[in-house]
Amino acid sequence: MRPAVRIGDGRSVDPGAESLRKRRPIAIAFFAYALGLFVLTHWPRLTVEVEGIDRPDLFIHVAAYGLWTALLIASGLLGSWRSTATVLRCGLVAAIWSALDEWSQGLPFVQRHATWDDAFANWAGVGLATAGGLIVARLASRPR
Repeated sequence: MRPAVRIGDGRSVDPGAESLRKRRPIAIAFFAYALGLFVLTHWPRLTVEVEGIDRPDLFIHVAAYGLWTALLIASGLLGSWRSTATVLRCGLVAAIWSALDEWSQGLPFVQRHATWDDAFANWAGVGLATAGGLIVARLASRPR
């Protein structure tokens, strides 16, 4: 249990609770984004076409799961974003979730396709966001 910290007017504040209050909007944004992404990835027969690009959906997969991972890290739901262990934990959760999301698109009633190239694009986004999170966590933990 963390000790309470006394502030100027004599009140005591739990530093962990203060951090959670500050991160609550990011956590809400993460859950809203995760729900929206789940709906879009399971929308029947949804296709994305861009003239001149054969598979624009792969870029969308990278960006979508990169943002999913970054929001999870920033939300503080799995621990402090300044912790290497937390960033790695978030990356693992994101990789597993993205695989489950891709797999579930192959269920017959969803009327979508589950493909390996989509899964690899998801994991590329997760990997990029995790690498970025590790860099930021390392920079934030350096003494000034």
